[in-house]
Amino acid sequence: MLFRVVVLVVVLFWLGSIGWLCAVIWAPPESRMAKVDPREVFEVFFAWNDSTTMVLVENGQRRGQLTVSGGSGTTRESKDISKLLSVTASFEHYERELRATVVDVFLKLAMDFSEALAFQQMDLSARVPSRGMTAHLELGGKPLEYRIDAVMGEQQMLDVRGRVDTGLPPIPTDMLPMGSLFGDGAFDPREIKWDVEARMGRFAFGGREQRAYLLIFTLPDQGQSMRVYLSEVGEPLQIETDVGFEAISEILVPLDYYRAEGANTEDD
Repeated sequence: MLFRVVVLVVVLFWLGSIGWLCAVIWAPPESRMAKVDPREVFEVFFAWNDSTTMVLVENGQRRGQLTVSGGSGTTRESKDISKLLSVTASFEHYERELRATVVDVFLKLAMDFSEALAFQQMDLSARVPSRGMTAHLELGGKPLEYRIDAVMGEQQMLDVRGRVDTGLPPIPTDMLPMGSLFGDGAFDPREIKWDVEARMGRFAFGGREQRAYLLIFTLPDQGQSMRVYLSEVGEPLQIETDVGFEAISEILVPLDYYRAEGANTEDD
């Protein structure tokens, strides 16, 4: 009888250990984190009032740099509190013949939200040095208006403006960095419908475990998602996508990425 009890205890302990390992190793990180209100995470990010530099990685290879800033405050024109998001990004590749890093695309994004997190305005600029092309998108005002202009060399390729509720020209996804997030064909900004989920828990970054927020942005129609990890004080730590791109805080980047880049510069 005692032998059977011992065997039963051993079997139950073994099954429990296997179950725990499955939960820790194979379960997605978000399943081990407590759900929180997404607004709580946004508030923490905008109260951060700082900026951080991140390394852009595509399928394990360094592809550029990303700088993210978040803050809140008032302007000279108004005493109303605004929340500001600023992102600059450069997508690069190493040109062996030139033995130098070449910028493929440079992006600059600025978004302004009200204290209640309602969208107010946006400015997006893009530059493609190899084509001599510069494009700019502005959104803002009440009712919401847009202006899109694009110049290639000295030639004006596009200059349109109007109200968003009466029509906004679709943008070919192959003209957008990580455009595959929005599917094939053309991207219509009016049709963006993100589902947002937020969690908080402990996760490992750079081999060190720490408490972090996780924001999950999902495009239900496209089946694509983006996961943004932030520290307890709102600093972005890591951004993951389903299309092979990710951004990692500069202080957390594995040395292998730099070693791989250094190896490329020494080829030939």
